[in-house]
Amino acid sequence: MATGIGRMGVAFLFVLVILSAAPVYAQSQESPSPQDIASEVWVSRGSTTTHGYLTRLTRTDLTLLDEDHQEQTIPLESVTKIERSGDPIWNGFAIGASVGLAGGIGMAVELRGRTADKVALVLYGAGIYRLIGAGIVAMHVGKTTVYERPGRKQALTIAPSRDWRGAMVGWRVRF
Repeated sequence: MATGIGRMGVAFLFVLVILSAAPVYAQSQESPSPQDIASEVWVSRGSTTTHGYLTRLTRTDLTLLDEDHQEQTIPLESVTKIERSGDPIWNGFAIGASVGLAGGIGMAVELRGRTADKVALVLYGAGIYRLIGAGIVAMHVGKTTVYERPGRKQALTIAPSRDWRGAMVGWRVRF
């Protein structure tokens, strides 16, 4: 009957605690900037686009804090598209490193050999996957559409007839 969890168990728990740690804002007298607490978004209403930081979203409207630090409340029925900026590159580093650590730990548990070789395998996997994650995030340039109001869609279909002697034309309108 085993009473301890062993070195690999301790290492696994240590890595698990480090990966599950959440960032904490220190208490200060000044209020955080909107960039720290809100998402940067672009809201399109017809031909006008408003840029700001999303501070509140309800079922009927959304509130943005614009560059002049003025709040704008926009009714959702007038919104045609909402876009947000892409993820920062450190996000790709973090996701890739966590995947590499998990895979490296899983492989190291199954291998026999020196502990130094196992640690090197874990760190190597984390480094390689960290670069892969950063590369994936870096390839995504621009804005991501998070909402687009479905509109009336019209489609024209042209297809050959069943006996291949002519063509069929179809028109579809969705409301």
